[in-house]
Amino acid sequence: MGKTTNFYPIRVEDYPDINNCLAFALGITIERPKSSKDYNLREDLPISEAFLNKCAEFGIEGVRQINSIEEATKEEYVICVFYHWTTFRNPFYTDPIPYREFHVIRRELNGNWVHKDWDSRPSIISKEEMIAIRREFPNPVAIFALKTED
Repeated sequence: MGKTTNFYPIRVEDYPDINNCLAFALGITIERPKSSKDYNLREDLPISEAFLNKCAEFGIEGVRQINSIEEATKEEYVICVFYHWTTFRNPFYTDPIPYREFHVIRRELNGNWVHKDWDSRPSIISKEEMIAIRREFPNPVAIFALKTED
């Protein structure tokens, strides 16, 4: 048995109805994080660096950034982090506040792409849903490969 990576993806059917896309993709089941910001990616960093920092924060090791999905081996899960910048209008301020929205999806070892939307249980992503994700998040995607153990 190899070195543990602390990455334990949970099947769509078995993931509890908690958390968000990032927690689901990484297999995290802490129902009540210390703060809702625990699942946010730092906005002052490029999306890839913010994701790698979050993995380190959760103790997940062996994450490698790749340039294309084809670079992943058949023993690796693939995680894609999509993002776009938007603004929030706070009624107490006159200027809109910019923030980065993101969505994280995971490719299973069997080739299915899965994700969790805010208000729904995790699911396998249909072709139509994948097209909608790409439309909503048009920026270049950050792609990562992870194994459950080395």
